Amino acid sequence: MTPRLFMKRSCKLKGTILLLLLFILFPSPGMGEILYIRNALPVFSSAAPPLIEEAGLQDSLSLETGYSSTFVVKDSDEWSYHADIETLTVDLVFRKKVFGEYELSAVIPFLINAAGFMDSFLEGYHDLFGFPDYGRSRRPLNDFMLEVKRSGETVLRGRNGDPGPGDIRIGLKRRITSGNPVVSLKGFVELPTGSPSGGFGNGEFDLGAKILLDYEILRDFMFHLNLGYTIPGDMGEMELEGFVSAAAGWSYPLTKRLTGVIEVMMQESPLEKTGIAELDRASVILTFGGLFDAGEGRIAGISLSEDLNTAGAPDFTLNLSVKFRF
Repeated sequence: MTPRLFMKRSCKLKGTILLLLLFILFPSPGMGEILYIRNALPVFSSAAPPLIEEAGLQDSLSLETGYSSTFVVKDSDEWSYHADIETLTVDLVFRKKVFGEYELSAVIPFLINAAGFMDSFLEGYHDLFGFPDYGRSRRPLNDFMLEVKRSGETVLRGRNGDPGPGDIRIGLKRRITSGNPVVSLKGFVELPTGSPSGGFGNGEFDLGAKILLDYEILRDFMFHLNLGYTIPGDMGEMELEGFVSAAAGWSYPLTKRLTGVIEVMMQESPLEKTGIAELDRASVILTFGGLFDAGEGRIAGISLSEDLNTAGAPDFTLNLSVKFRF
């Protein structure tokens, strides 16, 4: 490991520890569920990215939004991946208990890729916590760029401000055990409802399965675990491969209505080897935030997500959500 790389990773570790300490000392509102996170990195977001959730069953309707910033401008002998964008994702998530031990779910996503406005803020944010800027400072502020090529052929080209629907996900969960722990199995299929050329989908059916666990370690201190495997369809001339994903979350109540949450989510790259480290390495996303129980089944969430491995994920994501349980 070169001294420069060591210093970068050392700074990132120090920044991460500081963020965790801030979360512990000044936690965000919350309530005892888990935070919803979507990886919005172009191509990865089109390959049925993992969505962390509880093992327990519920009847709910939620609106999950994320605003992320991505900067990856890299080339290899075969691949060209140029992304300097900010992405708004809006997911409508429906969950309904059926037949006693089953839950039917649907995720309907909507995305907008744009030049955005956060570059100046992110420069200060990365400087404050010691995170690298990924070369962002060498590009004009708030300038849009989204193009992926393979062997000179364009695979994906986005346009500034273009909105579009993503791939709709239909899932079925089966609760295996109740009590402590709760263990469930879930399978899902993603329908090709998003445009591959705009980066909103891959144009193929995707399949996935995962095992979920909720475990109360101490009184009211919950641990959540998701382990999954996804088989995405190809994205035009871009061959996508099956990948393993894992996520762990910890939640604890701060007051009667407030719960703090920390999550770590990992996924392997769905791409064959590109020669670009930011695409070939596994993504590791740290999320910290919380949930606020507003009563009568209404839950609001807020969280921040940071790319720990400088690969396979946006640099930074702000997540906001509102859920109605019925």
